[in-house]
Amino acid sequence: TLSLHDALPIFETGNERMSAGDAAGALAAYDLAARQHPEEPRVALDRGLALLESGDLVGAREAFVTAADPDADDQIRAAAYYDLGLAFYREGDSTAVEEDHEASQGFFREAADAFRRSLRVTHGNRDAAWNLELALRRIREQEEAQEQQEEQERQEQEDLSIFSSSLSRLTSNSMAFTGTVSIDQLKLSPK
Repeated sequence: TLSLHDALPIFETGNERMSAGDAAGALAAYDLAARQHPEEPRVALDRGLALLESGDLVGAREAFVTAADPDADDQIRAAAYYDLGLAFYREGDSTAVEEDHEASQGFFREAADAFRRSLRVTHGNRDAAWNLELALRRIREQEEAQEQQEEQERQEQEDLSIFSSSLSRLTSNSMAFTGTVSIDQLKLSPK
């Protein structure tokens, strides 16, 4: 296994590829470094960023949790928690678009928790504080949306019940009627 110092060129390659917008290339370099140093928080953090950029939110979250190891440097832990919050927030956005309000609330709660942890490790991070506030707002929005959706579903169920009852009465009344109705006999609503 290479020492961390010897693995620095791999990090540099990954960083250069990330800077160039090549998340897949960066991930390949970071994966190599992770195989050589699976418990190294800096490797996990960079790998998580590449996974986040490539859209693998679950993989990114796993990498950020590894990077947030209690033995890691405070700066790395704070960044890992912050980035973990971003991954959860993105997942919350995704499920909110699909109108899965309950799941999105859970993701936004996890995001808020991760931003809080980042703030506990390094106080005064304005971005983490801002994102915490956004996550808390999104939780409230999703709670309201879920309540509206549940109310709409209750109303639709009630409307369906009324319709079924009316249809049942209409059906039983029409069975008793065997004559023919002309258009002149129908009562039309005024316009």
